[in-house]
Amino acid sequence: MWKKIQTCHLELLDGRVLTYWGDGNDTPDIHWTTDEFLTSRHGRCHHWMLFFVDLLRSQGIDANYNDNEPFSIFPNPNRQYEYIHGHGVVFSDSGIVRSVKLEQKASRYQGGGHPDLADFQDHVINIYDGNYYDATCGAGPYEESQSGFLQYLRENVRITSGDLVCQGDNLVIEDFYSSYYPINE
Repeated sequence: MWKKIQTCHLELLDGRVLTYWGDGNDTPDIHWTTDEFLTSRHGRCHHWMLFFVDLLRSQGIDANYNDNEPFSIFPNPNRQYEYIHGHGVVFSDSGIVRSVKLEQKASRYQGGGHPDLADFQDHVINIYDGNYYDATCGAGPYEESQSGFLQYLRENVRITSGDLVCQGDNLVIEDFYSSYYPINE
């Protein structure tokens, strides 16, 4: 089953292909069940996370919707940026307003989706059998540990804010909210 997800081409019986951010910012954020996701065929990360759990369950595998690792970007205060939660805006100390964007770096996405056309500051990946899986782009498995999470981030995620790009070994992990890096609110 995972090998099929890794192809990033999941076709329904009627010929429609499931997509990740297939409609850019217009991709619905309202459906929370696999039935609703399959009806619209366009999903965001949480739709793919739920779908992966339901696929496991359909195979008789004990899987739980709570087995996931959500994370959000929060600019590092040491860079003198301030994050306005819910607005995705950062103000530098020089008064320049910049958008902050979490970008995935996969070479392909489910159904040829377009997360590059969407603005989002968070993401969620599945945890199954001691590993991380990202069904949106077929990434994984990565060991469920802090080092596995770091490997996933370095290989699959970058942060952009104007001309500032943080990726690979340049990711500042304090920018993320996850079970490994809780932000002080």
